[in-house]
Amino acid sequence: MIPDVNRIASASAKYPKPSPDFRPAYGTAGFRCNASLLGSTMFRCGLLTAVRAAVLGRHCGLMITASHNPEADNGVKIVEPSGEMLPQAWEPLATELAGCSSDDEVARLIISLLQSESNLASPANPARDTALGSLAVLVGCDTRPSSPVLTQAACE
Repeated sequence: MIPDVNRIASASAKYPKPSPDFRPAYGTAGFRCNASLLGSTMFRCGLLTAVRAAVLGRHCGLMITASHNPEADNGVKIVEPSGEMLPQAWEPLATELAGCSSDDEVARLIISLLQSESNLASPANPARDTALGSLAVLVGCDTRPSSPVLTQAACE
């Protein structure tokens, strides 16, 4: 079942980008920057991780941490069911989603990804037919002061 565009856009509006020029890039370390800038990125990573779980038919996760960075920073990594990093082929999708300039654009991209999931899924995946209602995005975080607020954004 494809979610309602208006519902996604409305939820996204609660987590506006800090500025139109803010365009974080997803890489091996995920997203990392000053935590005060990450609300919209964290919300959008929650959406993308839910899409990834739907595509794979398995639980996926988010890890909110910036381990060795200054305490004012934080970050997020999307985690595969196996515990591995998000495949490199999905990193540009994460970057594109984080850079969306409007809530409607966020919603359209998520809907588009869900509609094209057969193109994104791994070819041999017997678990893809799992009922979507039984899937979860598991979220872990460190003890940084920003982690609870960022966790809330990811789980919206």
